[in-house]
Amino acid sequence: MTFEKENYKEIQRNKVLAGALECFSSKGYVAATINDIVDHSGISKGSIYKLFKSKEEIYVQLMYQNTDEVLHDIQTILAKYTTYLDKISSLFTEYLSKDLNSNLLNSFLVQSEFELFSSRREDIMKLLEERRALKINMIADVMLEGIENGEFKKEIDAELYSELFWSFVDGAVTHKLLFPNYPYDEIIKGQREIFIKKLIRS
Repeated sequence: MTFEKENYKEIQRNKVLAGALECFSSKGYVAATINDIVDHSGISKGSIYKLFKSKEEIYVQLMYQNTDEVLHDIQTILAKYTTYLDKISSLFTEYLSKDLNSNLLNSFLVQSEFELFSSRREDIMKLLEERRALKINMIADVMLEGIENGEFKKEIDAELYSELFWSFVDGAVTHKLLFPNYPYDEIIKGQREIFIKKLIRS
């Protein structure tokens, strides 16, 4: 395939994905149809099926994009700091400055709906778990390096604390998106304080 054709194909794929995200956000994943995605993307049904096998595959690609963006953002933040304590603290600070707008709420609702819809699909759940593991492992690696460097307690379970980190921030984001009056900033600051105290030597 020539470069021009491959580039055109990529542009078409991105249009479909952008239209699908808008469509899923406005109608919900279950209710949305390929015809709806045609309307939102401007790409014909035949062309969509040449690019994606199904609506599920479209969503999975959206999930990949989202995970890749999250991992890239985390890597960028971590690279700014030298101590592992500062690296972990900075991640909580990043969530303090996160813009929790209506677009993020729509994405969250679509993600939650898709995960519930796919909970009985072993193949889809395997993909979801693989992407989740990437996030867990990235934070766990920072924990392990902090332990080896002597900044964090030796008895820390790096993977467990990574799970705890994501439970903290994902829980806070979820509550803020669903309940506008939720004291988000105070919760994130409190979580950061509790988390850091658990990590460092007294």
